[in-house]
Amino acid sequence: MLGLGAACHSSRADLSATPASATIAPASATTLDKVWLLEASGAPVPDTSVTFAATTGRTIVLRHAPPDDAIFLILDFPAATDTMHARDSVHVRVHPVAGTYAFELVTTDKLPGNSSATFSYAVHFRAPAGASVKYPSAGKFEQALAPAELGAANKVQFIGGVRPAADVVRFPVAAAGSYALVAAR
Repeated sequence: MLGLGAACHSSRADLSATPASATIAPASATTLDKVWLLEASGAPVPDTSVTFAATTGRTIVLRHAPPDDAIFLILDFPAATDTMHARDSVHVRVHPVAGTYAFELVTTDKLPGNSSATFSYAVHFRAPAGASVKYPSAGKFEQALAPAELGAANKVQFIGGVRPAADVVRFPVAAAGSYALVAAR
């Protein structure tokens, strides 16, 4: 019988036990040429556009294509509790970046407080080819992953997050922008 870790990473023999809900501390900013983005195998995840009432909130789940339909990204927008949003709606567009664990969130609306994004990468995880120079195994690369916001002029700002389960990273999303899972080069 396979253990839970082996079932999620059947091709990775280098797993270490990462405790559930491990915290990822925010780090300093860097530039895009100094990080590797986590790559994704398989067909691209389709874009989506959603409008919802701010007072009810919304959870958006983006999945990889059939046949596995594995979760790629969960965006959670909790119900707004302040009265200023009582009649507001929130419109978001989500554009996953093909071949990577990255997405662009487009909105002109104020996002509800405590909004978050969660990447799930067990099935389509692929370490970049050059990463093996610094990280001798896919497991070591996975341990180095952190959420980041990708900004203008190739700026990369690491953001704090948590690992609520194996192969899952959750982090806050406060505004429109481009977000990704990255590891230092």
